[in-house]
Amino acid sequence: MSSPATAPRPGGAAAGGGAPRTGIQSHCEPVVFFDDGCGLCTGLVAYLRGADRHGRLRFAPLMGGTARDCLSAAEREEDTLWLVHKGRRHARSGAALRVLALLGGPWRLAAALLLVPRPLRDWVYDAVARRRRRAIH
Repeated sequence: MSSPATAPRPGGAAAGGGAPRTGIQSHCEPVVFFDDGCGLCTGLVAYLRGADRHGRLRFAPLMGGTARDCLSAAEREEDTLWLVHKGRRHARSGAALRVLALLGGPWRLAAALLLVPRPLRDWVYDAVARRRRRAIH
């Protein structure tokens, strides 16, 4: 697993709802936080690393030090995908779709799904997550 950043970047992170959050270290942007104990998540990260031809994405486990620096304890306890990008934190379906859009090319079309209301998108995300959890146990 590579380090999510080699040098601090200007700017901070804000909550997914848009409220600024103080104390977030600048090395948090952009980074994808994932559950490294989940086979689906680690497989997705492996795919994304290969598909990210421009090196835009960085990855860190939810239980790692970078996550402790960039996400609150409550956020780290959520068993979900997080993206910290452009001063905001995005979770669940919002994170997944924005990560795909950052890949560029035809993946940018995934951003159009952000027009679907978040409760519906997150319902689908949660359904996949529940299925993943059942497969693990």
